[in-house]
Amino acid sequence: MDPEVQKHYYSKCPDLKIELHHDGRIVDIVYGTSAAIRNASDVFNRMLDPDNGFCALPVDTDLGRQLRVLSLPDDQAEAMLIILKIIHYETKSISKTLSYQLLVELAVVCDKYDCARIVHPWPDTWIPNLINARDHDLSKVGQEDWLLIGHIFPTVRGIEKLVRELSRQLAKECYSWSPDRSEFRRYPRSSSDCFSDEMHGHTVKLRFTPDRMVNYIVEESERGKKLAVEKIRNFCAGLDLISQGQGDANTPPCSDYACLELATGSVIRSINRLGLTIHQISSTAGFDNFPLWIVCRQLKIIATSCKTIIPWTVTTYPVFVLRKNFFDYGTYKLNGGGNMEHIQAGILVNPTAAGSTPPSDLLMGSSKQERCIIAKKAREIAETADVVESSISGFILQFEIAKD
Repeated sequence: MDPEVQKHYYSKCPDLKIELHHDGRIVDIVYGTSAAIRNASDVFNRMLDPDNGFCALPVDTDLGRQLRVLSLPDDQAEAMLIILKIIHYETKSISKTLSYQLLVELAVVCDKYDCARIVHPWPDTWIPNLINARDHDLSKVGQEDWLLIGHIFPTVRGIEKLVRELSRQLAKECYSWSPDRSEFRRYPRSSSDCFSDEMHGHTVKLRFTPDRMVNYIVEESERGKKLAVEKIRNFCAGLDLISQGQGDANTPPCSDYACLELATGSVIRSINRLGLTIHQISSTAGFDNFPLWIVCRQLKIIATSCKTIIPWTVTTYPVFVLRKNFFDYGTYKLNGGGNMEHIQAGILVNPTAAGSTPPSDLLMGSSKQERCIIAKKAREIAETADVVESSISGFILQFEIAKD
């Protein structure tokens, strides 16, 4: 016998020898009673039932008696040892604080053997202590198995809020799901706004997380992307960047050709600077490899980068200024002294006759600002980006069925 093997005696008259493994070798041996373990869960009961139709457990002579041997090589030894202590009422040595990884392993064991009910009320101590730990960041990459913990222990104080917030965050940060939805890429909100999957993307594998939780997260993410991309597509369609058939038929084009040209050029430049293409923004599929929050951020950048002759705010006014026989079609504002201050370069327009009077609807204080569809749409799109993100909701644990 390996001298490093720890032996645990949980019964004065044991009839079962349980072997716990780590890295392919036995690290713990528990001497317990099959009756206590069979009462803990139906799964254990079937495993130890001599009439279960499976191969009989091997028998070993130990402690001067014949003991059946239950070997558990696939279960995390420390987590299983805690379960066996609770089953045999050997709880004095159980710590009130567990690491996140050990708590995850406990949830895995409880899920596998359907024995979550027998560990209560211990999770009511373990989970709040870990949630409230100052050095434990629940939102960082690597904490995704809180979803599994919440599924196994749904009644613990604070876990419902945690699962709701985490699932909501994952819906915004996840992308590139595997076909079976067991693996995805995650781009945390704290990463650079300039999307770089190679630099900041992380591969995440979910362990035994219920399908309904995973499906909810994926569907919320796809719903948000669809809404955001639809806004981008319709806006660009209105500028003739995409087929008008995909645009908003109720939005008339801008009557000012120069304004439309300025808006179109600035939007194209913004799209190119983001590393996107016109074809890419025409469908949701073009953003499959982007997290939702980046899609919303790109939407906002495209909208706010849109330049129009009619300004966005009521404190600025479009004017014509005669400059070397050209009219500088730009944006100015009134300063404190009542003089115009140049704040945005515009387009140089060569009029038919130098010095001719500019159109009346382009004079300072023009009411055309209220009629500039492009500026209005761009402002609405920018605001929509925040609305889309805030519309994402988290998974509600109250719909879970606690294990009896």
